[in-house]
Amino acid sequence: MNTSLSIFAKALASENLSFAFSKDAETASFDVKSRHLVMPMWDVTDTVKTMLVAHEISHAMWTPYERSEELMKAAIADGYNAMLLQRIANVIEDVRIEKLMTEKFPGLRRDFSAAYRELADRDFFGTKDQNIHAFSFVDRMNLHFKCGAFMSVQFTPEEQEIVDAIEKIRTFD
Repeated sequence: MNTSLSIFAKALASENLSFAFSKDAETASFDVKSRHLVMPMWDVTDTVKTMLVAHEISHAMWTPYERSEELMKAAIADGYNAMLLQRIANVIEDVRIEKLMTEKFPGLRRDFSAAYRELADRDFFGTKDQNIHAFSFVDRMNLHFKCGAFMSVQFTPEEQEIVDAIEKIRTFD
């Protein structure tokens, strides 16, 4: 599976990016500057591995490194909290890139849905025995967009307006 995942990643991205598995990786990640994908060594199904690769390659395809850095530096200069801003931006960007990926490769829709269900069942999102309605807005948004098909996440009317706007985002800017 390791070799086939590497080939899959390169085929999706249409580039010869670098690819590695790491026992130290807490999750999958893609460095948009160095074009390097790192996969964790998790005991999960091939469907989860496929989804993780597809998700990270979505960043390779649609997250512009220079523009991302430029916007983050400007926001920090304006006094925004860098860590919180990064969390919010990542949730929103994940929604956008996954939508673009599943539109480009419709066959991945099933993999994303099944993989997020498996991760939720394994308590990857830390929801077991928790009141998810007490989670922060950012965490509830993340759950809604990843697990909303099988997990009911509620929002205030004001929050729902933001969620609805995020669902419509198509461009990075």
